[in-house]
Amino acid sequence: MRPRSWKDTPQCPKSDKFCRFHNDYGHTTEECRHLKNEIERLIQNGYLQEYVCWERARGTGPYQKKEGDKAREITALSPGHESHEPGRPIKIAIKEVLDIEIMEDAPIIQFGRAERSGPQTTHNDALVITATIANYEVGRIFIDPESSADIIFGEAYDQMQLGDVSLEKVNTSLYEFAGEVVHPRGMVSLPLAMGRGTMRKTYLLKFLVVDVPSAYNVILGRPTLNTFQAVVSTYHMKIKFPIPGGVGEVQGDPLQSRECYIEAVRKGHKRNVDDAPAQVPPGKKGKTLKEKDSEGAETPAKV
Repeated sequence: MRPRSWKDTPQCPKSDKFCRFHNDYGHTTEECRHLKNEIERLIQNGYLQEYVCWERARGTGPYQKKEGDKAREITALSPGHESHEPGRPIKIAIKEVLDIEIMEDAPIIQFGRAERSGPQTTHNDALVITATIANYEVGRIFIDPESSADIIFGEAYDQMQLGDVSLEKVNTSLYEFAGEVVHPRGMVSLPLAMGRGTMRKTYLLKFLVVDVPSAYNVILGRPTLNTFQAVVSTYHMKIKFPIPGGVGEVQGDPLQSRECYIEAVRKGHKRNVDDAPAQVPPGKKGKTLKEKDSEGAETPAKV
């Protein structure tokens, strides 16, 4: 999500106030009217509901969930709070949504032996987590620090039924070592939250929507990890990130990790049987994708 007046490079400071939404000086992020309008639009479309405080409207009783309302069930995805009803007053903590608090004394992030979960023997399992994306609890999220892009696979994106959220056209192409080019369906800006309760952190992030068969729903790469200032430990199957007043964390799911591995092996075998694979150059294996940046440089974006 970027405004029309987004600055790729901030101009010389006009004042001490800086807006992260416009990436420019002149006013603070909290004072930004364009940002507030964009957040309101997202709320009206049913997103960010976990940060909405429903109040009692004039002449009506307190808001209550209607009888018969049932959460939609989607494989590997489960929706969060119900979407916004027109006419209901809304309050939203913009500082919490954008997590714009300045942490002058960043906490020390460390991992202890007692924090290790899952297999107690040496393992090489991938780090797979569950997080909230656009008010959905999304499982099978692969944490890949080697990926230069954040990716939502088409099948998972369609199950989320995002409706009015429009995809931006992108010129980025992903391609495999074998030479097969993958053109993303588009790019979408969605809120992603990690952590629980008061140790939760949320950012609006850009995801490439890619129509490629995958055992995973989402890949979180360096863009998300750097935005969250996250530290990853595959040994402890855990992610930690700084929040105001402490450290938030997300525990990996060893069971999901192994299920994804088994499914990936099956899908890879089926693809090799159904489609004649291209010859892979010696020394280049796997399904690693690469992304070309604006200067033509190759950076890995594993899928």
